[in-house]
Amino acid sequence: MDIRVVTNQIANGWHPSDLDTFLGANEETLVLWSRAMVKAGHAVTVHTSLRGTECSDAQGVWWRKLERFNPASYCDVLISFKTRAAWLFPTNAGLRIHWSNDVETPWSNGLMRQVDKFIVLSEYHAERMPWVPYDKMEIIPLSIDPTVYKPCGEKECGLAIYATSPDRGLETLLTDWQRIQTLHPGLRLVVTYDWNRTSQQFRDHMKPLLAQDGVSRATPSTSEMLGLFQRAEYYFHLLNNPDSDLFGFGPTKAILCGAKAILPSVHGNGFRSTVPEYIPYADFLRGSVKTVKNQEWRTVVQGWDEIVSERWSNLISNKEAA
Repeated sequence: MDIRVVTNQIANGWHPSDLDTFLGANEETLVLWSRAMVKAGHAVTVHTSLRGTECSDAQGVWWRKLERFNPASYCDVLISFKTRAAWLFPTNAGLRIHWSNDVETPWSNGLMRQVDKFIVLSEYHAERMPWVPYDKMEIIPLSIDPTVYKPCGEKECGLAIYATSPDRGLETLLTDWQRIQTLHPGLRLVVTYDWNRTSQQFRDHMKPLLAQDGVSRATPSTSEMLGLFQRAEYYFHLLNNPDSDLFGFGPTKAILCGAKAILPSVHGNGFRSTVPEYIPYADFLRGSVKTVKNQEWRTVVQGWDEIVSERWSNLISNKEAA
């Protein structure tokens, strides 16, 4: 089937080859999902904020400029990823899917009539948007390849990592750092992020906090990041905004690699379905490293090939049958 994807505008642009160096979770999702869809026999074109020239990658996915998207051009399946802009114009597609990775503000009835299916990541995500009609909503989780993210080698005792956007609790963690080191002697923290994505004002504000003993910064490649996950004993993700991470790529990768996730809670946020166990941050601040089971855990991680075969291909074929 001819599947076209249109994405949200991404500042400064990106390229699928960045998967080998640094990509955020949403861009990683687009690359790995689209390649799995091609393996399943579909033709996939992704319109995005492409840096450089348009291309077909080695896996057969076409990557085109966002401005080249033509809503009037027919395709079997049109998917809008994290943007409702595509639905502001008449579209020409056999199946129209909105793939939401955010908690969105309510749509107008007219806009909602433009889509056939509204994809959300979990039950928590669905509950946060009760205005989406039940018959249009489909819960399809994201994937992290469990054959890649797995324990390998020995843990480095005392190694902790923070590997998500700084607005998800980094300042809180670094403000508490001296207390943490007193309670957990020898703990070392590696903070990974592309700091060019942040403002100079924010970098200046964070500089003294990042200069504390036991704290270091890194901008690792994908393979180096995997090594950090596999060596780390702890993974911090304090999630100041409960809706800012609905799937939990970081904690899920860390847990699959054998690290212990330190979270504020899994209740009332997007980790409710995806994190099987964790150390409550409040307990860690009291010196405890005991993990707590999450009784609401539902989402067992599958590879992208399985997600595409069991969820996406079925969604598309059911529409064809109808």
